[in-house]
Amino acid sequence: MPTKQGNDIWKEIERFSFLASIIILLVLAVIYWLIAQSPQPNIKLWDIARTFALDVISNLFPTFFLFALSYALIHRIQIIRDENQANVLAETIALIISEKLSMKLDNIETENNAQIGTETLSEEIKFQLGVMNEFSITQKYFDDESDPQKIVLLFTNRGTNVISVNNIKFSTNNLSRNGLLTSYQFSDGGRHFIIPFDPKNKDVLPNQSFLVEICLSQKWDKSAIIGMFGSVGYLKPVVTYKDEQLELFYTI
Repeated sequence: MPTKQGNDIWKEIERFSFLASIIILLVLAVIYWLIAQSPQPNIKLWDIARTFALDVISNLFPTFFLFALSYALIHRIQIIRDENQANVLAETIALIISEKLSMKLDNIETENNAQIGTETLSEEIKFQLGVMNEFSITQKYFDDESDPQKIVLLFTNRGTNVISVNNIKFSTNNLSRNGLLTSYQFSDGGRHFIIPFDPKNKDVLPNQSFLVEICLSQKWDKSAIIGMFGSVGYLKPVVTYKDEQLELFYTI
């Protein structure tokens, strides 16, 4: 993996080459002008040398010009790419921290409600992960043609037990609170939106699907929303599985 010092050296070499090409272009232009404006003695050898020199300069000029132009364009593209990489890294770090903080808050609430041993807590986490593996997101897309626009999630029950959905909570990350429908209700002191669904479909049988639609209150470009996938927010369905109620956790 290249080091930062090595990258800085290459950047300096590229910058020096760019400046050198600009200087060479200016020098070639001056030499071309001087030769073109110089007196033309009636000497055949001089005429041949003059024509040769002008042709050489004419062929060299585009080479250095294209090098300078390509450096200017590529340098700008590299800056944009580095900024995008920095933004993605920052969003990823923020997402990880948010997930850890949310899990920590949930653990604190659980510990305040009841004293649970380490082994019991570990078994509950395993049980939750097992249910999430059975009740998984099998399709996710952005419907930009509907009114309102919506993020559509399709869950599929891949297990052998009925999963009953009691309610669905959603917290935003990249979307602002004003980005969702104002008709949505809140829970947990305003920490989560309550996403409505058809109660007739609450019992998800094995191999059946369950639809979740997160409706937006404004118009978005499709590429903008798709670019946020993975860091839009957190979906927390509260389900009943084998007569036990638990809260699942999905990153959208």
